[in-house]
Amino acid sequence: MNLDKLVDKLGKKTSIFIIFAILIVYFLTNSNFLEKNNKDQSHYEGQVKGRIVDPDGWSYLRKTPSLNGEIIRRIPESEFFYVIKTSKNDKWYKIKTSLNETGYIYYNRIRILK
Repeated sequence: MNLDKLVDKLGKKTSIFIIFAILIVYFLTNSNFLEKNNKDQSHYEGQVKGRIVDPDGWSYLRKTPSLNGEIIRRIPESEFFYVIKTSKNDKWYKIKTSLNETGYIYYNRIRILK
C-alpha cells in the first residue's frame, strides 16, 4: 500500500498524529539523543542545589572556568541552580540553571544548599 492511499484511508489528522508519535518514540529511544542530554553530568545534578552568595547580589555565569571566560549572563542571588560538577582545580563549579543554561561560577560565589 503506498503512502497516499494510507493517508486517504486514515485521514490527514490521524496520519499526522501517527507520524508525530513515531518521531517522539524515535527521539526518546535513540541512544545518541539520550547520551547527548546526559553527557558531562555527574551524580550531583538534581541533588545538589546552589545559589549565589556575593556582596554585589549576583555573579557571572561563564562559558569556561576562567575569569577570562566569555560571560553568558549574571545570575542573581535569588536564582537557584544545580551543581553539575567541579573543575579540575576545584575552583570553579559547573552549574545548570533553571533556564537549562550550563556554565561556570567561581567556587566562593556559591552556597551549596542541603
